[in-house]
Amino acid sequence: VYTADDTNISALTGMPINCPDTEDDGQSAMRGFKFHSGTATDSTNLANVYGYQCSTLENPGSLQFGKVGNYKSHRGDISDLHGSQALCASNQALVGFVLDQNKSGTKSGYRYDCIDIKGPAKVRTAITPYKPYDSGEGASSAEDDDSKQVTTLKEIGDISCREGELLQGFATEKSGNNMRYIYRCITPGYEAD
Repeated sequence: VYTADDTNISALTGMPINCPDTEDDGQSAMRGFKFHSGTATDSTNLANVYGYQCSTLENPGSLQFGKVGNYKSHRGDISDLHGSQALCASNQALVGFVLDQNKSGTKSGYRYDCIDIKGPAKVRTAITPYKPYDSGEGASSAEDDDSKQVTTLKEIGDISCREGELLQGFATEKSGNNMRYIYRCITPGYEAD
């Protein structure tokens, strides 16, 4: 849950995503995610949450826990996520991720878990549209500043792989006053014609 007392990046560090391993269906991996408003316990406010989709794996390989993307210096702004990534290896899919900070809180990056995909696979790269980034400058309060920055994530954060694909990883890109996600989708068991 995002609160106005947090910087945007530290708020995200409390939002891990993890696709489950259930007794009935087995291990699953990510298919996509979106940052959006959900319902908070306090009915007067909306909480900022990640919504995400998982797909069950037919023939999962071994799990690779705690991989770390590039840690970048930040000032607490969403734009400082530029260049941060959670990207699994060529025959792997993303199981979960969380934004992490170093102990001093001056650098952030994604920690993520991957699972091996057995057999041949095809990888496709996709992008979300660039959306204008609102730095929040000139906002009437720190809360409005944070709110404007979080709105940017809601607008760019619709990562969705197709039916039969799994999410292999993603990165955040910033160009001028615009931000987007670039991401990879992997098709397990793909046989070329």
